[in-house]
Amino acid sequence: MPGVHKSLHRTGTAGRFQAIPALKQFNLFTVAGPRRTPGEFQCYQLATMNMTNFKKIIYSIAQAQGMTVGTFHEASITPNFHACQLSHPHGLTLFVLCSINDDWAFAKTFHPMTWGLEFTDHSGLASSLRESYGIEVLVKKELDGPFSSRPYLHNYDIKHWKPKTLGEGLFNWWD
Repeated sequence: MPGVHKSLHRTGTAGRFQAIPALKQFNLFTVAGPRRTPGEFQCYQLATMNMTNFKKIIYSIAQAQGMTVGTFHEASITPNFHACQLSHPHGLTLFVLCSINDDWAFAKTFHPMTWGLEFTDHSGLASSLRESYGIEVLVKKELDGPFSSRPYLHNYDIKHWKPKTLGEGLFNWWD
């Protein structure tokens, strides 16, 4: 359909894109590029997640999981990701992270002025993000695994900071 923009989401580590209708309500991503055929666009860049949309998603999944929303921290030069603390009535506390490049993860702790994250998994939250928004959360095993570059990471930063794990490269305090 000419002029129709689709919401897109990067899936997994392969960098594939898929249309996610649920994301249209948040205008999270943009489609841009030359038309290949009338009404068809080629995606070449994802927009970054802004704090307003991040909060909407967090409040939605927290309610679905019976969790309490705590403090938000907005991405800046450092760290390069949004973070929000979620607490469960049974005592579990974790942080939902979303990098400026739309990589999602969970961490046990987060301090805005202290480098380092201990990643964790939470199947319920990951399922809510996937089912409601088409968001694929990176798992602890992948984040703690060896670093592999992504097209949106700058070669200068990689050479300078020398991340050892994927998590260090995607969720960082680089300036």
